[in-house]
Amino acid sequence: MKRVAVTGLGVISCVGNNVQDFWKNLVDGVCGIDYITEFPTEGLPVHIAGKVRNFNPEDYGMDKAFIRKQDPFTIFAMAAAYQAMKDSGLVSGENIAPERISTYVSSGIGGFQTIQREVGKMIEDPTGQWISPLFVPTMIADMAGGQIAIKFGAQGSCIGFVTACATATHSLGEAFREWGRVGPERVGCRADAVLSVVLHGLRSRLFRAFGMASVSGGFGACGKGTATLPFPGGGATIGGTYSTLYGFVHAGL
Repeated sequence: MKRVAVTGLGVISCVGNNVQDFWKNLVDGVCGIDYITEFPTEGLPVHIAGKVRNFNPEDYGMDKAFIRKQDPFTIFAMAAAYQAMKDSGLVSGENIAPERISTYVSSGIGGFQTIQREVGKMIEDPTGQWISPLFVPTMIADMAGGQIAIKFGAQGSCIGFVTACATATHSLGEAFREWGRVGPERVGCRADAVLSVVLHGLRSRLFRAFGMASVSGGFGACGKGTATLPFPGGGATIGGTYSTLYGFVHAGL
């Protein structure tokens, strides 16, 4: 297996909406956790979350029509991909063939905000007549990767893993493996918007004592955000290199 270079980065997170701010805030110990104000939290076991702040999707090449139709998890992913592709210098059809760009973008769940909204409609009116026709194509976990592939002309593989908290690692590893066949990859990971139903689902007596939600058996608040990075290889490297991947393994394989 050849080594793979990471030549572009992008991030939307509770501690920064670009790589520079994200890294500086991490180094400076800035906390991204805050009280939830987007919906009532009375009666909920959790009152805090990692919230994306000062985020305007239009700053990342998205128009109002697209923003209106998409779930936040797709919008976050698009914004991070926009940064990463710009940082890498790769442009489909110009300095790299479209079929040599694949998209590996994963989510632990997908469009949870869309799911909660549409299920709420069904509860209010069991006939289902008010369910949006865009419900399924908006909430499925691989929609973010598909939209990114369309936006940036990626005609290679378009795959999204759904493996809970391990989904980001799987995207990175499987994209690394795929590189040997199709060339550059763009991969990412993200969490959708924090919702009341998510907080209820993650609650437990132990974690309520800390006022936080459990994440993969550890301690941490629910958060939202995304990160992406292109994997150029061979003659496709345009800019500098942030890091190099040499291999990937996980239990059972």
